[in-house]
Amino acid sequence: MAADQESQTAQSTDTIVVWGNTNVGKTTLLATALYHESTKSSLNKYIDFRESMTRERGYPSVFSHHWGTISKSRPTQSTSGFVDCELVLENGQGVVTLIDGYGGRMLEDNTPHVRNRIIEARGVLFIVPWTREMEQDFDDFAAISKYWHSLDHSTQRVGIVFTKCEQYLDVKDPAWNFAPGWWRDRPLPMARELPMILESAGPAVWPTSVFGFDEIGQPNCILDEFGQLVPLHIKPRNVSQPLEWMLEGLTNAY
Repeated sequence: MAADQESQTAQSTDTIVVWGNTNVGKTTLLATALYHESTKSSLNKYIDFRESMTRERGYPSVFSHHWGTISKSRPTQSTSGFVDCELVLENGQGVVTLIDGYGGRMLEDNTPHVRNRIIEARGVLFIVPWTREMEQDFDDFAAISKYWHSLDHSTQRVGIVFTKCEQYLDVKDPAWNFAPGWWRDRPLPMARELPMILESAGPAVWPTSVFGFDEIGQPNCILDEFGQLVPLHIKPRNVSQPLEWMLEGLTNAY
């Protein structure tokens, strides 16, 4: 009986790919969305967390160690390969495979292994860190642009997620409300490809922060000796919204 239920649940499976360069915060973003109480509660209407935790390839198999590391204010390691887990959807709507795309490989955008996973996905979230050095990251934006124009935006859910925004957005900045076009009047030194992509993304562009701010409005993190952000506390902002938007589109299609 259990095997029949497993087979029935697994028959409708879509794939969501979360992709970006090394140290952009992909895994930290996903781990926080799936584990932190404030963000997890926002995803309850889409994800059956009990079933998702107990599956062999459930999300703890990928994210539990990472979450344990950041929740103890320790530096994390970069994802070393494409890793995936299964999220069981609520109300028997099937299973979504969530893929954490490995960092440091954005320039390999023509390899079939990378390209096929992105082009064939039902949904793609491109992850970009909000930094003052974005003009130096042209190769990353060029890689995203190439995929952006290859995806079928009429059938695929595609969005842009800015991470580490607590470093450059004030705690009271209205950008946190992510109204359409919120990024236009921001001091964002963009490579030439990025504004065009953001315009075409419409509302699917989010400023996010895993660590958030402390009681006096300062970022809840510090830089360690290796230049890596280490959390003092975790107070997420907009961390669950990209995944909510993605799952809403997929579940409405079933």
